[in-house]
Amino acid sequence: MGKAMKASTIVNKLAASVSNRVQLLVDAGEHVASEFKKINELYQADGKHRGSFERAVETVKDQIDFDLLLKIIGKAKQDGANDSNYVQAKVIEKINKLIFALANKDLRATDNHTRSLMVNAMLNGKLSSKAAFATLVKVEWGDEISEMLRERNNYTAGTGSTQLSSTKETMRILGLSANAKGTKNADFTFTEEGQALFCERFEKIAALVQSAEQIEEELSTEE
Repeated sequence: MGKAMKASTIVNKLAASVSNRVQLLVDAGEHVASEFKKINELYQADGKHRGSFERAVETVKDQIDFDLLLKIIGKAKQDGANDSNYVQAKVIEKINKLIFALANKDLRATDNHTRSLMVNAMLNGKLSSKAAFATLVKVEWGDEISEMLRERNNYTAGTGSTQLSSTKETMRILGLSANAKGTKNADFTFTEEGQALFCERFEKIAALVQSAEQIEEELSTEE
């Protein structure tokens, strides 16, 4: 459905759902996440970045599946911690950044956590849950991690866990990962379509993947 829509229609639907969601929270006296201010600057017709976001959506809508996001973005409250039909505002922000990054072929436009996880996962094909966590938090597991971690961060354990979860959600909601929500020990991985999209749009990732494939081929030849 989403891929057949015009970009303007997709963004209008996102805007309407977010407006309804915020109003439901206000009416119930619930907390409204501060992230919605930036989100509305992209989604609303009078938002100062609406035009650039709509152009970004137009650029990626044939390769990104917006159906799940359109379905769940309007839900104001989640039913349990692993409600797969609810998306947090901070995840919506990550989704928006990734859309801009893909549209402009600029990996730096993603948030730092997502960027590091994408680079390491694409370099290795996938990341175990421990390797994904170690990408964000300076922990040493020795032989328990076999992956090559080109990018490392030094966040706290709490931040690392939260950011890993929200990045996994970003990929799941956009159909770039097949992982179910809340699977803490699952690999961090992408669909074949997601991998192809990242290589097409991000020159750095394509070069890393090609280099890794060459090294693997050389090792196989030596054997």
